[in-house]
Amino acid sequence: MKYLYFDCFAAFSPSMAAGALIDMGAKPQLFEKIASFFPEITLSASAVTRGAMEATLVEAVVPNHEEICDEKSLVALCDRLEVSERTKSRLASFVHTKAEARAIDPLQAEFFVAHELGDLAMAAYVFESMEQLGADKVLVSRLFCTDAHAFDGSGFVPLTKGETRYICKKYNLPLSTSSMQAELVTEGGAALLAVLGAETVATPRGSTIKVGYGAGACELESVPNIVRAVYGEDDGSEALFEAEAALGDIFAEFACMEA
Repeated sequence: MKYLYFDCFAAFSPSMAAGALIDMGAKPQLFEKIASFFPEITLSASAVTRGAMEATLVEAVVPNHEEICDEKSLVALCDRLEVSERTKSRLASFVHTKAEARAIDPLQAEFFVAHELGDLAMAAYVFESMEQLGADKVLVSRLFCTDAHAFDGSGFVPLTKGETRYICKKYNLPLSTSSMQAELVTEGGAALLAVLGAETVATPRGSTIKVGYGAGACELESVPNIVRAVYGEDDGSEALFEAEAALGDIFAEFACMEA
């Protein structure tokens, strides 16, 4: 059995996961399509950015007159991408998972086209790369959240969004509290892991085939803002994975969500 393990030093997002797979050398068809729209760049982990992927999606499949404003329009967009049927299905689930999480608080739900397309492009790249690699299972290390808030101009908002907490709780992705003042796991990152059915482990055991690193945009306080992706295979060990028990925090948001 082959696995793909995301080792999160502090943060996790679709763009960090995609960056790690690019660094690993995964080049599915979507990667080549991006290259065709940006012939002037060198294809490397540092050159193919979230913005390039987002722009490729827009250039390739979104007519100027088309309005992308909700879950339905995003799913329709997914269906036109030149990706496998399995990736299309996963992308639809990814969009639905994010929309479902946003719906827990309709008054706060916001839809930003650039952000949605960026997340969609990164998720598509991850799904296609997994198929190219032949990974059977996705694993993830401990995920982190913070109880800190930031001022957004009108008031203080939590750095770990309620949408992220909702997805992690629903799909059994344990969150460990961190003192860092930053958004660590994004709702897109949580949705990506949920769709992939990721399991939380401390350290995977087996033979390592490839390793790649993806970096986040912000600078964190005391740890590198990177995700390490490890592509490996069962080597016949008695126990393939070392399990880690994690006691999830209980948040007030959950009580509101389920009331």
